[in-house]
Amino acid sequence: MVAIREVIEGAHKPYGLFHSTCTPLEELKRRGLRANAREGLLLHNLIRRLSARLCKDLEMLSAKYPRTSQSAYPLELDLTEQLAIAPQHYSGVVLTLEASDARLVGQSTSEPERKARALVEVARKHRPDVLEALMRSDGQETQQALKLLSLGPREPQWLVKLIQVPDKAEGFFSLLPEPILETSSLVRWYGRAELRPEARAILFNGVIPFECLKVL
Repeated sequence: MVAIREVIEGAHKPYGLFHSTCTPLEELKRRGLRANAREGLLLHNLIRRLSARLCKDLEMLSAKYPRTSQSAYPLELDLTEQLAIAPQHYSGVVLTLEASDARLVGQSTSEPERKARALVEVARKHRPDVLEALMRSDGQETQQALKLLSLGPREPQWLVKLIQVPDKAEGFFSLLPEPILETSSLVRWYGRAELRPEARAILFNGVIPFECLKVL
């Protein structure tokens, strides 16, 4: 096992805990880093429809590679695929172990938007016919939702790194497959050539104070 505290303190470089946010820097300093679960009906409907149509595909994708445990998705799945498979109703701050993954999912300004983007990307990659079917059955609304996703953030993005463990009163860490269960460590699989934590990202359920962050 790898303690999350050790990852934050730099004992497992190049891995750390990163996040890309569109929150204005002054607001970030004032309010800290927190998840945004608010989003319009368009994206919630897209998430619901894609989740229903991709249900079996997501199950097959989840079972495609061996897992070290039920609490860890295999590293063979990219972060977009992992976010698509993860339980729908979570609103934790997504913290990636690599900066490149943080930039990959950082263009979303809310957790529903991040989930919708992930499902759309998985559909394009594995089941393009699903998007085509949605366009036929719910054409105008699906087009509007996809257009909304294509716009991207209007605010500049800030890449931040966790440099200090938040106080327990601020919240707790959890894993993507089990977002409501607190954890303080990550699995490491000794069957891999590289002994890295078996996670692409984890969640922080709560508010991360600005003093726990470093703007990169």
